[in-house]
Amino acid sequence: TTIDLDLQRQARTAIEKILKDPAGPAAALVAIDPRTGAVKAMFGGTNFRRSQFNLATQAERQPGSSFKPIVLATALRQGISPITQLESKPVDIDAGDRVWHVTNYEDAYLGRIDLATAMVHSDNAVYAQLTKIVGPRAIVDTAHRLGIRSELAPYFSIGLGAVAVNPLDMTRAYATIANRGARVDGSLIGDRPLVVQKVEYARTRKVQENTPVAHQVLTSGEADLLTSILERVVTQGTGRRAALPGRAAAGKTGTTDNYGDAWFVGYTPQLVTAVWVGYPNQLKPMETEFGGEPVAGGTLPAEIWSQFMRW
Repeated sequence: TTIDLDLQRQARTAIEKILKDPAGPAAALVAIDPRTGAVKAMFGGTNFRRSQFNLATQAERQPGSSFKPIVLATALRQGISPITQLESKPVDIDAGDRVWHVTNYEDAYLGRIDLATAMVHSDNAVYAQLTKIVGPRAIVDTAHRLGIRSELAPYFSIGLGAVAVNPLDMTRAYATIANRGARVDGSLIGDRPLVVQKVEYARTRKVQENTPVAHQVLTSGEADLLTSILERVVTQGTGRRAALPGRAAAGKTGTTDNYGDAWFVGYTPQLVTAVWVGYPNQLKPMETEFGGEPVAGGTLPAEIWSQFMRW
């Protein structure tokens, strides 16, 4: 397989260093080399004997604002520039059968801002409007092209990450952006995460290599634009706890409305990693688990990510 045992150990170490309470929230972590598409580490639970449920591949949870780069990627594919300005304010969007009322976290609004700045500050109001402009079905199409294999319903709330995905899919989607818009599949298995490196037949000794195959789904210019914006999330925005000393990193935080799920998905040119934090068996709000404060994507997930990426 493609799993790197040193990185696998590093994943466990990073999670155990940040999440010290066995009765507290758990974490899942997936790391992919974007250049080859190879899954290098996958942590989906602490004890397989106690629970065979793999949080990295089977836990379908809402990604929150970590889905916003897929919305912006959709806009770029439609020729919409990241310097396009929209009004940051409470908005009511006609979703056909109902009106979708969208507000920002703590009712903080920035006035007229461009899409890039709205990404850095994770502005829900702006990205809800952008979802209306590009269309939920186009966002689903982009997500699947990037490598998300989960069923995605084309609801308007998809733009704010209210449609469930798993950590493996999110890592793969960001890996496509990190690889300058090229999704990497395996020659033997097609559009699936690349975990099997080769197959050797016991009787004949025949060997089949699962050779990486690249599919360009964003232009390199579109992907590079996204990366430059996501670097600002880490240096200026909600992902500052994920910063790597002396190294450039790009990424996005994600937090659900009730603090039931928290994410950080980010990358360097060599490695893309998604970290999810939450309670595995229930959607339990994490309102005090970060030193008495709520768990948002920029807290425990970003800290685990940073700890892991310093390998």
